[in-house]
Amino acid sequence: MTIYWVLVITMLFSHLMFFYFHVSRKKGFHLEDIDSIENAYMKVEKDTITVFFTFYIVILCLRDLFVGSDTIEYVYNFNQYRLLDWSQIVARKPDELAFSFVTKIIGQVTSNPQLFLSVFAILSVAPIMILYKREARDAVLCCSFYLISLLFEFYFSGIRQGVAIGFMVPAYYFVKEKKPIQFVITLIVASSFHISALIGILLYPIYHAKITTKWLWFVVPIMALIYRFNQPIFNTLFLLSGEKYSTKYIIWGFGETGQYGLLLLFVLLSIYSFLMLDESQADGDDIGLRNVLLLATVLQFFSPLHSLASRMNYYFILFIPIAITRVNYKSKIRYKQIAKLAKVVMVVYFLFYFFVLKGDSLGIFNYKFCF
Repeated sequence: MTIYWVLVITMLFSHLMFFYFHVSRKKGFHLEDIDSIENAYMKVEKDTITVFFTFYIVILCLRDLFVGSDTIEYVYNFNQYRLLDWSQIVARKPDELAFSFVTKIIGQVTSNPQLFLSVFAILSVAPIMILYKREARDAVLCCSFYLISLLFEFYFSGIRQGVAIGFMVPAYYFVKEKKPIQFVITLIVASSFHISALIGILLYPIYHAKITTKWLWFVVPIMALIYRFNQPIFNTLFLLSGEKYSTKYIIWGFGETGQYGLLLLFVLLSIYSFLMLDESQADGDDIGLRNVLLLATVLQFFSPLHSLASRMNYYFILFIPIAITRVNYKSKIRYKQIAKLAKVVMVVYFLFYFFVLKGDSLGIFNYKFCF
């Protein structure tokens, strides 16, 4: 856990330093300098996110092969792919060829598994860093939530799906710009790394749905019904996924995840977002991201039943840190002080949860360097 303490302390310390250099030292701001003040504050947030995720990428690249429950298996496959010819690779995994081809290309260049892990760490996490730098409005809140979002630990283990999740970043911008063809192409490419990326198709309709507070009279009962009948709904969807995948994932077991804590957190964040966001000041992007938070909450309803539900939700959990920071940034005027207090409470809770309450299901807490 020591390395993660260092990560968090570095993030907090850098935030203070950037605030001092970009804001505190610039004395004598006047009313007409409001844009300069805003830009200075945003530079603090962007630079802090850069520090956090650069550090995160470094520890992903330098991790020992036994950090992450699936790392050794990926390294084994890497060593196998290096020795196969292209036709054998196509025959081995025809439905996720992009990952196989990239792995083979890396194997043509090097036999070092650490470089293999490093390339995929950068491909997976760099897009997320860019997304958060552009879209998040509060670095400390964004990064502290990311720690407990399941994605932080997942990138130490799930290499194929990690790359696919990274493709949700360009997909998001195609959704935002209303470019459905480019969006679909992006998801097809992502699915060639991990077939689960196809669930990302839900991002387009949910982002553009006009779900405001007045629609809660319809949305809340629907969500309640989904939760009440989550088991038969999930069983049906599970069987519809096809024999190949239902057979593969049924061995994970049902009703064994115990992920009620994160489910409750998502529900509370959804309620908070509708109470706090000033819809008269929010733009379409703010509403769209809040909609994605709502979708992630609904998908999390199935997480206590099977681990697969959480893994399918990773594609939308990615956007929750942005949604939360946007809600606080454009909260109702009468709730501004509450938003400031809520930020402190959330950051403290997220860090406490990560370091004290969180389980180590993917084997990352006993971190070791590769050297």
